[in-house]
Amino acid sequence: MSYVRGKLYVVLITILGVYSLLLHAEDAVKKPFTVADDIGLTLFLGPRGGEPQLSFSPDGTYFAVWSERGRLDLNRIEDSLRLYRSEEIQRFFENQQALEPSPVWVVRRSTSKEGTIINKWRWLADSSGIAFLERSADGELQLALANLRQRRIEILTSVPEGVGMFDVLDRNHYVYSAAEPEESTRLQEKKRSEPDAPAIVGTGLELDRLLFPDDPRFIKSSHRKCLWAAIKGKHFAVKNDGALIFPEGELALSPDGHTVVTTVLAPEVPASWEALYPAPYPKTPYGRIRAGARNVRQYVQIDLRTGSIQSLAGAPLAEDAGWFWGPQGRASWSSDSSMDIPKSIERKAITMSTTYILLRPITNKLTLASLTLTSRAETTSTGDPPMAGGRLSNKSRTIPAFRKTGFKSQ
Repeated sequence: MSYVRGKLYVVLITILGVYSLLLHAEDAVKKPFTVADDIGLTLFLGPRGGEPQLSFSPDGTYFAVWSERGRLDLNRIEDSLRLYRSEEIQRFFENQQALEPSPVWVVRRSTSKEGTIINKWRWLADSSGIAFLERSADGELQLALANLRQRRIEILTSVPEGVGMFDVLDRNHYVYSAAEPEESTRLQEKKRSEPDAPAIVGTGLELDRLLFPDDPRFIKSSHRKCLWAAIKGKHFAVKNDGALIFPEGELALSPDGHTVVTTVLAPEVPASWEALYPAPYPKTPYGRIRAGARNVRQYVQIDLRTGSIQSLAGAPLAEDAGWFWGPQGRASWSSDSSMDIPKSIERKAITMSTTYILLRPITNKLTLASLTLTSRAETTSTGDPPMAGGRLSNKSRTIPAFRKTGFKSQ
């Protein structure tokens, strides 16, 4: 399957590139390439370059390709997601006489004059659609859902300051981070009243806010975004003992839609963390944990119905302690079968970036770098403390990892 996907990636990029260049090849002979042609040219890379955005659905049936172009007739940017059937593309590769495959659906959005329209797009776990952040006319990012089965696009949120992180299970179960209700109301009132005021006090305001007072992108709150949830269509701010929760990382919603995994700041760093997790280099100012500090993140699971928070590792986030493992992916819930866990035990493990941590003790053990980590383990078989970071190794696969100690790697 991985080989087939590799072929699909290579050939698809070739097809898309040639298609983009030759779409109007006949007209190009008759007239020169103009500024209008440049604006309307379909691009498969972002404004800053990088790699094309392609993603297979979890079941492998479909894959989606992002593209962007300018629309002079609308004076706006248009982003698109083209969804193809993997089987049809494979058939086209194997049979040169087959007709060129067409997308099963094209999602086109041109809701804003500036900035990328479709952001952070990802497939739903059941491959029924794609969730993404859509830039609205006022420049804010709102959570949207492209339903593949119904060929319909729904806007799931409408918050003044836009959405930060999110995860979507289905139309009725999702989580996101946004400003608290009281702060959103205050900002809206301030935005309406300030244009008529004879003068505005600039103390404490950012320079962009003073230079561009009418630009909604700069009317921002100084507050962090808190955790919101939607269960069966009901939106609410999640609270722990009456206090709002402020996630510090990506959100990963459980398959039942009742629990989310994310990172939050530890209420207070215990003295044991300072002793157990020294900085990788003695004199470095980075990755040094101080007891009593409130700037260290940890992985937690949050019950959306009660707001209860449970630490998953009882340890700091790896990079906050000076452990750097390269690019980190978003957290996601994994199936038990992928880790050789008995099928009778359902959904008891999660993948957090490149880290596997068990939610409760079970018979199987996973090796995290050189650490064997089970639920809330105090120490490991090596005598080292658990750390929320590293690489997975189990019976079927091993991904190398290392910990930097001084100037040596081990």
